[in-house]
Amino acid sequence: MAKWKLKVLKAIKESGLYRPSFDATIDILSSLLERRDVALKKFAESGDDPVVELVNKSLATHPYLKQAEECERLALAYLKEMGLTASGYKKLKGSTKEVPKECKLDDLRNAFKVG
Repeated sequence: MAKWKLKVLKAIKESGLYRPSFDATIDILSSLLERRDVALKKFAESGDDPVVELVNKSLATHPYLKQAEECERLALAYLKEMGLTASGYKKLKGSTKEVPKECKLDDLRNAFKVG
């Protein structure tokens, strides 16, 4: 969790959006991103297919991938609330014109991507 917490703190402080009231939210977001990483690592180690056949012969997303997707969905909501997405930034600052071309938030967004 420390790895993600440092990345999120760095990005939010460099964007000028940091508020002490975000500390609990940053902890939750860091935990979500860490759980996503663990789920993806376990999936990769399992060597399983992304789609699994259930007992009733229907197909479903692998449980590890499903967990990773859910963590990403929730993490995106937290990122938006803290202004670490374009729409979230606009909501907090009132304009996206203030974001510099080489914004440090891009580092966090790129780290958030899988692959």
